[in-house]
Amino acid sequence: MTLRHEHRHYRTALLGLPAEPALRQVLDRQGRPQPLPHDGLMLTRFLAEQLGLELGDTIEVEVMEGRRQRLSLPLAAMVDEPIGVGAYLPLPRLNALLGEGPTLSGAWLLVDSRERDALNDALQAMPRVAAIGVLADAERGIREYMDETVLTFAMIFVALAGSIAFGVVYNNARIAFAERARELATLRVLGYTRGEVSRILLGEIALLTLAAIPLGWLIGAGFALLLNQAFSNDLFRIPLVLTPTRSALPPSASSPPRAS
Repeated sequence: MTLRHEHRHYRTALLGLPAEPALRQVLDRQGRPQPLPHDGLMLTRFLAEQLGLELGDTIEVEVMEGRRQRLSLPLAAMVDEPIGVGAYLPLPRLNALLGEGPTLSGAWLLVDSRERDALNDALQAMPRVAAIGVLADAERGIREYMDETVLTFAMIFVALAGSIAFGVVYNNARIAFAERARELATLRVLGYTRGEVSRILLGEIALLTLAAIPLGWLIGAGFALLLNQAFSNDLFRIPLVLTPTRSALPPSASSPPRAS
């Protein structure tokens, strides 16, 4: 089906679900099941934003098979799904709009892993079964994609950030030492030990570094948010989660994790 709003359009599947689905639930980012509205469409928020929709707006639905009806439905609810994009209607409502009886085009099955191969062979032998999908394989593919892309980029960014931070601190230390060489030499003449003079110079650098860390966290969080939005697409959206370990602090020294 093709969803249209003003000059924007998006082609996707319109899923009809029972009132209380057991296996294929509509979940938000926190994994909480969301009820379907009695009348009107529920869209993934990412898809609604791509179409420029707000709650209450009318969506034109073009059915791409069968009698190819054109339906006008209101946007009744949005859900923050982290995986994929979707449009949902209660199954009886969808059947009524399409003028069909209680028909089904697909089903989700909870399968015993020991019987999976036998079940796949039996389904493959059925002429009316068009395709079989295994959620475990899809999850494995997404995780492999993240390992190959997101984690690789993260390692590159950490290496670059570490080298830049080391260079900045080292250069500041050399500049501070060059500017205060006469004062430090005077302190040595007055009887200060080498260790005491070093603590004065290094203490100043340490204070400046500690003062810069909170600002660095703030800039890093903003950059992480921008990077998170840049990686968001119709395949998946990775929630931004700020935890104590991401800030290089022990759990007791920072607030509890929070997802946004």
